[in-house]
Amino acid sequence: MSARPWHKRYHSDALAGFMPLSLEERGAYQTVLDLIYDHGGPIADDERILAAYMRCSPRKWRAVRDQLVGKGKISFNSEGLITNSRAERELGKDAETSRMHAENGLKGARALHGKAKKPHKNSELWVARPEPSFGFNQKPDPRGHTEYGKSLCSSSRKSRSDDLSLVMEAGGFTTQPSDHHVLEEWLALPDIHLGRDILPVVQRVAESLYSRTGKAPFKLKFFDAAVRQNYAEDAAEIDRMRRIRERSERLDDEQQKERGAA
Repeated sequence: MSARPWHKRYHSDALAGFMPLSLEERGAYQTVLDLIYDHGGPIADDERILAAYMRCSPRKWRAVRDQLVGKGKISFNSEGLITNSRAERELGKDAETSRMHAENGLKGARALHGKAKKPHKNSELWVARPEPSFGFNQKPDPRGHTEYGKSLCSSSRKSRSDDLSLVMEAGGFTTQPSDHHVLEEWLALPDIHLGRDILPVVQRVAESLYSRTGKAPFKLKFFDAAVRQNYAEDAAEIDRMRRIRERSERLDDEQQKERGAA
């Protein structure tokens, strides 16, 4: 799923920035920018995948990439990832704005429902936990899990009670949902991960719900369609990237055979 399905575009700035670039360089530069925004940050310098996006050979992509670096349009960060300073600033501004909106929404939800009755502490599925330190809009890192998600990969997560409690925190629930079987159905999906595929979606949808209605959710089924859509899109993205890599590898092999025959 795209980490940033849209971004602000300043047309006069773009036209001015394109002036020193050739037609070929402009196309590659715009594609790199779209990839950075789509991933929500710097991208890996995988020559085969990037060449597939550019519809050219890895050799040609390396030449255009070096031209863009030489003209200051893209650069490599300390981790060896391709980045663009303007894109990073815009992504940082968007993240800060989203964080502030999420915090304000969460505060409002807690104030509105602060007196609501909580589940009894002896309930089988209720687990007392500290207040979450993340906002509703926390997104998974395109190069890995969020720090919150990493903690979920450890063996410390003991039972489905913990899973339900984490989902309740992510969604701002003030009472235990009666349809907890929906969580069981989510977790039964192949290769699904609570911290990567479920909690960020619940956080995002809950934020949207509160911004529109001022109410906190009380049923898991409210999130079911979004969780399943996100899961399907992630699976499709993995398959798409696999097919891109395979096409690139075939292209590379064919070019090597042609050079050998020549």
